[in-house]
Amino acid sequence: MSATLTGRPPSLEAANVRRQQTAVVRRALRLDRGELARVLADPPECLHRLTLIDVVMLCLASRRTQPRAIALLGRMALRDGVNLLLPVGRASPATRQWLADRVSWTRNGRGLQLVVSDPVAGGEEGT
Repeated sequence: MSATLTGRPPSLEAANVRRQQTAVVRRALRLDRGELARVLADPPECLHRLTLIDVVMLCLASRRTQPRAIALLGRMALRDGVNLLLPVGRASPATRQWLADRVSWTRNGRGLQLVVSDPVAGGEEGT
């Protein structure tokens, strides 16, 4: 097993770099509502292993799941034949665009709130 100049194995170095890059993307997602659509249109390498739903969760300030919005998103995905558990790197551009068209967030007194809109039903729901 070879080590880098820091004394860590190369796999650990690569994982640390990926975590740092993901943290930068997470901060950008939380600061700018339009960033999610940009990230889904051209996902950075550090997100390729995350599932689509995990990328949505990166937008939230806490790890609260916001079950009503996630359930609505899941029902819409099922109805439209979209798999939210696909890794971002394997999802087609059309699938990533489907998600970008339906998910956003807004700030409220408790932090960031997930907003899911359904173009078919014409509704919007947050938790």
